[in-house]
Amino acid sequence: MHIISKILAELKIPYTRLGKCLSDTFDDIVPLALAKEGSLVFCNKPDRSVFKTINDKPNTIMLIEKKWGEENCDALANRNATIFLIDNPRLVVAKVLRLTHPEEDTWGEGIHPTAVVHPEADINPSVSVGPYAIVGRCSIGENSCIGAFTLVKDGAIIGKKVIIREFCHVGGCGFSMVRDDNTRKLLRFPHIGRIILEDEVELFPYVNVDRGGLGDTTIKRGAKIDHYAHIGHNCTVGENAIITARTVMCGGSSIGANSWSGVGVIIKEKVSVGDDVTIGLGSVVLKDVPSGAVMAGNPAKVIRMQNPEQ
Repeated sequence: MHIISKILAELKIPYTRLGKCLSDTFDDIVPLALAKEGSLVFCNKPDRSVFKTINDKPNTIMLIEKKWGEENCDALANRNATIFLIDNPRLVVAKVLRLTHPEEDTWGEGIHPTAVVHPEADINPSVSVGPYAIVGRCSIGENSCIGAFTLVKDGAIIGKKVIIREFCHVGGCGFSMVRDDNTRKLLRFPHIGRIILEDEVELFPYVNVDRGGLGDTTIKRGAKIDHYAHIGHNCTVGENAIITARTVMCGGSSIGANSWSGVGVIIKEKVSVGDDVTIGLGSVVLKDVPSGAVMAGNPAKVIRMQNPEQ
């Protein structure tokens, strides 16, 4: 059992409390559709369905987006529920879950006996390497985790608190071919650059990140890359960017800080996407994108700018 008011105080999250119920003790966290007595639910984008839930499921403990809650304060004040008005309920619930379920994403300690690690690899003692992983002559910073069956090639530079989940391929050669004009045969362009994963980067299963050709492929601090994404040679992913599933970044392309690439996006080679950009799912980006743009389509076009002044 947990007490949400104490947790919010511990997290230093301000709130306004409404509702007739006195209890704020919960034993589980569920979606709004599964609300029941004694459960904790959150409403990041609330609407009139909140009132129906309260009527149908009394004594529910609810975290409701502050602005909407204040606009409907009178209607919520005397409801048979325990209601907390807070900013960004989804973020708050993520923090609550990390406190109440610390074991949700645990890693084994040290190097698993089935893992293969190059004897000259520079690996901090706090690093976890999972079953059947292969780690080349690279450097890995403290408290980072390498998942099972993942391959990290020679020359990779991996920072602190990096999570590379199962079945990833990091630092392999990029796909770059040169055709011989005389014989018409294809010659692979050697890739002698580096792959750099800065602190707190996270790669989900089946991500592929190629090393640079002559320069670096860089995933900057805090970026998160979803399942089956492909990051080509010489690419740059900005700080805290989100690259969702099956995104393809062709060689030499870049995406800026805090940007979002939707499912199945393709970014053409050497195209530069700015900071704070949102690219809709399935879009094909063929030209440079200014910071703050919302893009969609094939070929992708600017729908609007997120800064009204632009």
